[in-house]
Amino acid sequence: MKKIRKLIGEEIHDYLEESLKWVVMSLLIGIPCGLLGTLFHHSLRKANALRAAHPWLLFTLPLIGALIILLYHSCGMHTDRGTNRILDSVRKNEPVPLRVGFIMFISTILTQLGGGSAGREGAALQIGGSIGSLFSHKIGSRFDLPERSQKVGVMCGMGAFFSALFGTPLTATVFSIEVAEVGHMEHLGLLPTLLSSLIAYSISKLLGGEHIVLLVTSQLTSTPTVMLSTAVLALLCAFVSILFCFVMHHARAAYNLVTTNSYLRVILGGIIVIAVTLFLDTPAFNGAGMNLVEEAVAGNSHWATFLIKLLLTAVTLGAGFKGGEIVPSFAVGASFGCVVAPLLGLDASLGAALGMVAVFCGVSNCPFASIFLGVELCGSRYVVLFAIVCAVSLLFSGNCSLYSSQRILNDKFDLAIIPTVKKKESADDSGRSSK
Repeated sequence: MKKIRKLIGEEIHDYLEESLKWVVMSLLIGIPCGLLGTLFHHSLRKANALRAAHPWLLFTLPLIGALIILLYHSCGMHTDRGTNRILDSVRKNEPVPLRVGFIMFISTILTQLGGGSAGREGAALQIGGSIGSLFSHKIGSRFDLPERSQKVGVMCGMGAFFSALFGTPLTATVFSIEVAEVGHMEHLGLLPTLLSSLIAYSISKLLGGEHIVLLVTSQLTSTPTVMLSTAVLALLCAFVSILFCFVMHHARAAYNLVTTNSYLRVILGGIIVIAVTLFLDTPAFNGAGMNLVEEAVAGNSHWATFLIKLLLTAVTLGAGFKGGEIVPSFAVGASFGCVVAPLLGLDASLGAALGMVAVFCGVSNCPFASIFLGVELCGSRYVVLFAIVCAVSLLFSGNCSLYSSQRILNDKFDLAIIPTVKKKESADDSGRSSK
């Protein structure tokens, strides 16, 4: 009995010791990511406020683009793989240089200051991933953590920064462990990533981070008719997801038909964004696009909104500006859902929420994170409908993805009639190559 008690005691001691190491790593990653994520959040708000107060800043966009290219070249990053590099580090247990996050931090703020149509989560994943990589390498070697500590650290950083920026710790956690490989989740990273995300979220709240909550005004319930209409909407959103990925992946190739010079390309892109903004006579399509999401959930969206936002985002990121595509995908999905839902017997407000979740799922291949996104932004009342749109969108969006480094372990179907998008150079959240 004494030997048994001793063995059990040693076993418990080992578990507690290993758990403590992961907790320490989560704290050391979550705290700086929470602080920097909050700083990034406030910086982006300030940049957008400045642009709104001084519309002439739009005309500086070509110059800003050239400055971004110069910044990347000066740091020796002539080819920027962006978020794909972060996903590779998760799958292959590779380190991520800290300069990747720093340059992305500056470039994303500059892009939004000038009015580029780009999101912010690309920066969140890259900055958080680089911080997580740094700390996990130091901690892992010091505390003799397993080899997978590097990838877990990157996931912790991604989740923490994402959580601080969006105020969605559960979505951030699940997205970070779900995105690298479709069909496989790194369960070892669940607790450390959740802890880092909650720490960063708490810091953001303490420091005045304001996060969006969407008010869905629909009174519909999850009846069979509503669920069937929801499935049809999700099917349509799946094809919007395919279109989104296709356009993003081919934007760079379209620019290369005109010029392969990175400076001329980004200047041309800036000029196009300026021209489109002046033609539309509204700044609504500049920036990340959460304003379009809010309008759509309020039931106010034009039929062309989703297409304009999609194309302007491709113009911006394809040119070489930096930012993300996930928030623009929210805007595209919400705007599309808002105008199509009434045709299917659904409320425009509910359709916007469902469309946002469905398109996000279709372009990211992260169904569980997408369900949590719907719940954290819109509440749990429609969780069943969120699950339906994610299941349908995931299947019928095929093997398309925003990220060329995202590995789909198994084909989702064997039916030839379902279109798939061949992944070329990534249209990831970082923007594009700076070559």
